[in-house]
Amino acid sequence: MAKGVQIEDRVDVQAILQTAVPPADSFAKNLFLIDSAEVPTDKRVVEVTRSDFADVFDSTGLAYAYAQTHFSQKRTPDSLLVGRYIKAASPTYSIMGGDYETTLAIWTAISDGSLAVDLNGTPTDVTGIDLASATTLEQVWALITAAIQAVFADTSAELAVDNFDRLVFTSPGNTGATNTVQLKPVSPATGTDLATLLDYLNQTPVAGSAAESIVDAIDAVEAIDSSGYFITMNSYTEADLLLFAGKIESMEKIGIVMSDDTDIKDPAKTDDPFSQLKALGYKRTAGIYYESISSRPTMFPDSAGLGAVMPAKEGTTKFCQEALVGVTGSGYSSPLSKGESDVVNDKNGMVVEFVGDVTYWFDGLTFGGEEIRIMLGRDWFVSTIRNAIFAYTIQQPLTAFDNETLTAIAGFISDAGEEAILRRILVNTAERPFSVNLPDADDFTQAERASHKMEVFDAFQAYLNSAVNEYKIIGTWTI
Repeated sequence: MAKGVQIEDRVDVQAILQTAVPPADSFAKNLFLIDSAEVPTDKRVVEVTRSDFADVFDSTGLAYAYAQTHFSQKRTPDSLLVGRYIKAASPTYSIMGGDYETTLAIWTAISDGSLAVDLNGTPTDVTGIDLASATTLEQVWALITAAIQAVFADTSAELAVDNFDRLVFTSPGNTGATNTVQLKPVSPATGTDLATLLDYLNQTPVAGSAAESIVDAIDAVEAIDSSGYFITMNSYTEADLLLFAGKIESMEKIGIVMSDDTDIKDPAKTDDPFSQLKALGYKRTAGIYYESISSRPTMFPDSAGLGAVMPAKEGTTKFCQEALVGVTGSGYSSPLSKGESDVVNDKNGMVVEFVGDVTYWFDGLTFGGEEIRIMLGRDWFVSTIRNAIFAYTIQQPLTAFDNETLTAIAGFISDAGEEAILRRILVNTAERPFSVNLPDADDFTQAERASHKMEVFDAFQAYLNSAVNEYKIIGTWTI
């Protein structure tokens, strides 16, 4: 469903750290984009929690490993979004109605079952299906599958219950948006019609999907659920990383990418993905260098770092040197040297390193050199003021070009600023004060009043409070 009017369409608040863009619906959710049938194309995005992710995802799959890492940190996010990235054309399938027969004895009494597999309007009859030997419903589905595969052109076709307790017939050999498949009765009728027992009258055919770009995947998921603020993915190709970061830069979100391109740790290389992303100055994407990703597919340092920090109040915790569990360092066969880590950091990439028994991200910056924490804090600050002004507008019978309205807005900015100072996003000292500078009602011109749109520039001034990631302290001992 397409989104309608958003708050920022009526109340535009900007903190000029970079171009203002549409806001996130929340700041406490991570969206993991994955090219896996574990997220069906008809659902597109699935939300799981610590208590139910194991029921939704297979324990051997990537989504399970990602969620397990995410929910195993010292802070636990409330939920995780897992969205489908259709990187390769996906197959057509059909979801049986929810009233399909679950009484085993009814199925095992059938020795002459029949149904037709209809692909794009052309049926293939499947008859003589003997289910007498089944001892479980899973075996019933397997026997039907075997009978279909024996005559249907797609020998990989399967009838099975998916992770959402739906009985689904899938035709992996028929991909792309032009294919549809469904089960129907054999015509003319013969044997025992299994399609009725499968609740075929209420089935929902789902067409295959053509391959899409990572940008299209983000748009598709956002159209369904835009609440993910941090976005990660399980694709590590250079092309995807560049497209992904470009898309994130146009959103009020934060992206985290990973790469095992060894050129990243070579100071002489300037065409590796991290060097390119740094040159582009992308402030909203951070990257983790992680060697031999294919050799450790269940390692997700991006998931660990976000799981450790996201539940904290926005801006109060840096995305650097937070203790992580469930992941190892960026070096695969041996730890990265200080020199190698420095090269990655010089390209504004991050590494996973460990000192003693503590594993952590270092050093928590985006490719544009901004702290992830500060970008999050900036977005929270702007959203807080924007929402407060909109709520005031709705609640008041009249907001106008008068000092009453300006005083209210000044209060919202001041309140957000004080909270930002408490969260150590901003500083407030004699030399670097936080100040609110709204005009007087009489300062607006007649043309500005006639526009019905209040525009105030330099309404506040603030100084960011950067985190300390390293120390060098020199002193003198005197005897």
